[in-house]
Amino acid sequence: MKSMRDLLSSIPGCAMPALSAEELALAALEISRRDSDALAVERQRTRQRRVESSLARSAVPVRYRDAVLRPLTREQAPAYRAAVEFVTGFSDRLRSGAGMVITGPVGTGKTHLACAVANALIGQLRPVMYCTALEAVALVRSSWRRDGDLSEFDVYARFGDPQLLIIDEIGVQLGSDFERMVLTTVADIRSRNCLPTVVVSNLSPMELHGLLGERLFDRLVGFGADVVTVPGRSLRGVGV
Repeated sequence: MKSMRDLLSSIPGCAMPALSAEELALAALEISRRDSDALAVERQRTRQRRVESSLARSAVPVRYRDAVLRPLTREQAPAYRAAVEFVTGFSDRLRSGAGMVITGPVGTGKTHLACAVANALIGQLRPVMYCTALEAVALVRSSWRRDGDLSEFDVYARFGDPQLLIIDEIGVQLGSDFERMVLTTVADIRSRNCLPTVVVSNLSPMELHGLLGERLFDRLVGFGADVVTVPGRSLRGVGV
């Protein structure tokens, strides 16, 4: 059914009556609501673009870019609860520099857990960087090439930029003085600026402490770091 205003507007030459104050207010409200909805959509799109850009820069492996803080098995629930607490309390971590050590047998989902932490923080638009220990060493070595784009200073600065650094596969090949020097330098840079680091290893906490030494271990993960064990059998056969 047409309103009186619709009927009058259909008559040629018929002047439209002025809008009442109530009608003006309703019209303004409708325009404001449409503008607000459009702004919310644009903000969401902008935020999504920023998240996707941050994810690309983080170097989180493609396999784990959808990893979320949800246990893969029931026995992993305590490890994931600790990871959730790490994320929710991350602002405090930026004051203390306390990181996290994730250990456990081969294939139990340690990298999945670390990347789930990374993804959650990226979702908060926090800068994150992921690499393996060997990649960190190789990146420093690459700065020595004459045709290299980055100086050694630039490379170390990259490790000191993100709010969270994840170093995976610690202990796979760590024995030379140079490898220790690289990790020690990275640890010193981040420790001075209270930037948390997550260390992932197949070694037990005691084995890892013995391999790195007390000074490097404490500087790398920070005083007060959480030690999280991801238990269970290998899940590699189920896509982890």
